[in-house]
Amino acid sequence: MNYIIWILYVVFLFAIIAAVTFLVTIPIFYFIRYLRKKINKSDNGWLTDKKLKYILASMIILFSAYSTYIAFYPNDSFYKNEFTDNTDIKFPKNAKIIVKGASYPDIHGDYSSSAVFKVDKVTIEKLIIGINANDNFKRDTISFNFGSEIRDQTIDFNPNKFNMNYYWNLTESYTYYFNVAFDTINNLVAFDRVSW
Repeated sequence: MNYIIWILYVVFLFAIIAAVTFLVTIPIFYFIRYLRKKINKSDNGWLTDKKLKYILASMIILFSAYSTYIAFYPNDSFYKNEFTDNTDIKFPKNAKIIVKGASYPDIHGDYSSSAVFKVDKVTIEKLIIGINANDNFKRDTISFNFGSEIRDQTIDFNPNKFNMNYYWNLTESYTYYFNVAFDTINNLVAFDRVSW
């Protein structure tokens, strides 16, 4: 039953994106049609109305499929923005995201996202200094746990090596937190952002 709900949810999301994209492309269709008639008075016929409709329909389907895909599987820029927005530290240019995962937002907009990325020794020291300078973050006495979205992908990592663990409860009701941890031996940084 749960799979049927997810399939219906994906189909509904795809349909919404396709409908919005279609409404946006209607003026584009008429503008291209107008330009074709205005510029191409000889009417060599390479771009007929039928071909134009196929091109625009293909664009709508491809854009809708891509938008639906990245809604469920965000690209690296999503995780970079998550880190930057929650720490006020710019995501390092030399960082390489090794593991990533996010849940799709529920009806209230709540979701979780987690990532592990590798940096060099100098960069990890700068990140630790930046987190220590941020009054919102507190040193966590509880050992670090990888987020549920990436737990299956982090079997090769030892969570005990992430010995510098910081957290920030972004709401007083503790329904939104951001956790960042550092493995200074392997120059790894992990974060977990959760809201519920």
